[in-house]
Amino acid sequence: LSGLLLSTCAAPDRAALLPTPAATAVAPTAATPIPLGQTASIAGSASLAYELDTITVVQSRATAEFRHLPIPLIGAIAVPTGDGPFPVAMVLHGRHTRCYADAAQLEEVWPCPPGEEPRYDVGFAYLLDALAARGYLAVAPSINGAYTTAAGLNQPSLDETQLWVDERLAQIIAAHLERLAAAGAGEPIFGQELDLTGQVDLSAVALVAHSTAGHTANALAREGTLPVRALFLLAPMRFAAAGTTADVTTTLLLSACDGDRPDLPGQGYFEDARLQSNRVTPLAAVVLSGANHNFYNTELARQGNDDARFGRNPDCVERPPAEVQQAFLAAVVADHIDAAFGRLAAPPPFLDPAAPTPTELYGRAAQVSLVVPSAERLVIFAPPAAADTPPSGATTGPLTVAVCPPDVACSEGLLQPGRPGQLRLTWDEPGGVFRLPAPTGSAGYTTLRLRLAVDPLHPANTAAAPVALSIALSDSAGNRAVVPLPAPLPLPPQSTYESDGFRHTPVLPHDVRLPLADFVGVNIAQLSAVELVFDATPAGSVLLADLELWQ
Repeated sequence: LSGLLLSTCAAPDRAALLPTPAATAVAPTAATPIPLGQTASIAGSASLAYELDTITVVQSRATAEFRHLPIPLIGAIAVPTGDGPFPVAMVLHGRHTRCYADAAQLEEVWPCPPGEEPRYDVGFAYLLDALAARGYLAVAPSINGAYTTAAGLNQPSLDETQLWVDERLAQIIAAHLERLAAAGAGEPIFGQELDLTGQVDLSAVALVAHSTAGHTANALAREGTLPVRALFLLAPMRFAAAGTTADVTTTLLLSACDGDRPDLPGQGYFEDARLQSNRVTPLAAVVLSGANHNFYNTELARQGNDDARFGRNPDCVERPPAEVQQAFLAAVVADHIDAAFGRLAAPPPFLDPAAPTPTELYGRAAQVSLVVPSAERLVIFAPPAAADTPPSGATTGPLTVAVCPPDVACSEGLLQPGRPGQLRLTWDEPGGVFRLPAPTGSAGYTTLRLRLAVDPLHPANTAAAPVALSIALSDSAGNRAVVPLPAPLPLPPQSTYESDGFRHTPVLPHDVRLPLADFVGVNIAQLSAVELVFDATPAGSVLLADLELWQ
């Protein structure tokens, strides 16, 4: 197999990014320079664009006419300096505007006409450079062919479409990795410009996947199709056939101003993982304030594709520049993969259960939640499976409890990503207590963690009066200690259209952590009960999603 390297990059103007000549059904025979962007201030390797051979993807759901789909293997790559071999990190772009036969963009074509295929792989060149600077051989294949509705797919539902995408994309990924393996074994896959002999380590890989690709990446990691050690899902989609969340070290990066998917479907991976009873790896969810869906990709940013302008979230009137989102992504992805590969002395803040819950990362406001391995947590409260399942706790005083089972909207008109199972605790005057029995085996735990959200639809909850409450622990000897939450729970902003209420502002539970050492005088090894004490705010309503102890 022969390959053709197209260009190196020398930090050109990002606005000058141009689409490349289109892939065709035959191997390319000429090179056209592609200016690839290099992230400022990140030293290390420079990205290269490549064109290899063309594979034939088998479409098992297509008619005989479309059973075989040609896919040119093109993409971008960044290689670390120094001696290898280097672990491979693969970056998968999302499903965006592709190639059409008419100006009205009604009929898709594949392959694209010459010069018309958008290069979303190139849009992540800065991220490839950041990963190469950390010692990873980073590659971003162009996967537009996986998403095209041409070649027999037409326009079915998104759930049905995803079955085709998963099948195509798995074959495209496998082909790129096969070419990398061959190059590492000494074959001149990338031509004379890039010799990867002895540089490629495919014993464990990292997957970074944006939007629709996140669904496929989770499936590949879960099924063991690839030896995935680190999984990073960027504003991911989650379709009906998503299945369980992969049990590999995972970080979800969600955008608070995602106008493409304002319901933040990727939160569903978190809500599934937190209910897994045998999970052995951590999973973090990070919601970046002000970020949209598209600006992580420089090609989409160059097009001015600001999806957040379609939203009604008042926090999204002003957003950070695209470069801010890109710098944030480069930092969090690199730290996530380093942590998963055991290259950090301590976990980064978003993956560290011993640290207070971060309220900002890398200088940007963010909401962070964490699932720790099952062996490191003792569940005190998990959501009931059905609305008619009585909660396990007991109430005293002016407090009522209602069950919201998983995957069911807790209130009509309330946007709750992932639809976590939870309890609604409501009080009309202070003094109510919700008491949960503590399971045995509490010795050795260091942190009490709960996830709480203010119910913004309750009339007593207002932005002017954030909800405050306390936690009480009791032991078998009758000792009891009460500790207030570190900070009141804020009310999410209401839609800019008052009649829409909270349909367009994601309401996510806040991850609250309390050191058990703060509960002075209580024997944690003999813990008997945990109480939520509503002693500070006169009236209100909160949604309780989790309550557990962490080691």
